Amino acid sequence: MFELAAFLKSRGEGSKASLQIRPTVLGPGVLAIVLSVSTFFIVIVAMFSYGWNRLDMMIVTCMAVLVLTYPAAAVFRDYFHSVQTLHDQLQNFRLANTKCYCCSVGHVTESGQPLPLCDRQILTKCIEIWFGSHQSFEDDARSLVLESFADQLGRHYFPYWLWLVATSPIFWVLLDITVDHIRLDHKERDRWPYWFISALGWWMGAVPSCAAAFFYSCKLFSAPRANKWNDRLMNLLVILVMLPIFACTFLMIEALFQWMMPLSPWLSATISSSSHIALAIIVWNGPAWIAKLRHGRAK
Repeated sequence: MFELAAFLKSRGEGSKASLQIRPTVLGPGVLAIVLSVSTFFIVIVAMFSYGWNRLDMMIVTCMAVLVLTYPAAAVFRDYFHSVQTLHDQLQNFRLANTKCYCCSVGHVTESGQPLPLCDRQILTKCIEIWFGSHQSFEDDARSLVLESFADQLGRHYFPYWLWLVATSPIFWVLLDITVDHIRLDHKERDRWPYWFISALGWWMGAVPSCAAAFFYSCKLFSAPRANKWNDRLMNLLVILVMLPIFACTFLMIEALFQWMMPLSPWLSATISSSSHIALAIIVWNGPAWIAKLRHGRAK
């Protein structure tokens, strides 16, 4: 408590404190995403290389998603539950709810002698001197921390830019296909722009849109269940919510490809990728924009 008060007081008059929020579980979660995405897209590229038809690819891909996302569902349900708990605690931040050692032992030492000073009284007095009142400090702390939550972690408690970093293997793998098409002896050399633009569309659009549905489901069913089998069923429920969206994304890409067949490959890829990137940006950031707009109108 005192550290937070000192941090807020240390900023210059009228300046905004630079508060970085990084949940500890976020690190292992990002590493898990990197490994899962790398494995997943290596499987996809292997199917492309062996000339599998699109229907078989979609079936195998959905099975791979089921296998890879089950442990991820368990991890991120726990992650969202812990972050939501922290968010709720900060939202109900009160100086009166804090505890100090001297109060917990009844203001006496182990030998039974009374303690001359109370830590709570000292800290409360410092906070009142710095902020005018403890209510002003509480309002300032809540405003800063909750605003930092929204700005840095976003609606899904997982920032979009960090998702792009964690899933960069998608771009690497598809970029490898692009470079392969640039070879002078490649029979489809003129299609390399199609692969490059499609790589951007998958990396920045199609996959993040599916991930948004996954994160939303994890957050919705994040509360732990008393029975371990019910908890496992919740993990499966998260996947069952996401799989249709993932399959629809595949079908949408295929439908756009067939509809735009008369167009040049690079132009059809540009239209398809732009649509998916725009959708991903809206899905990840739209609710936060609406919340900020409502907050501004409320003021």
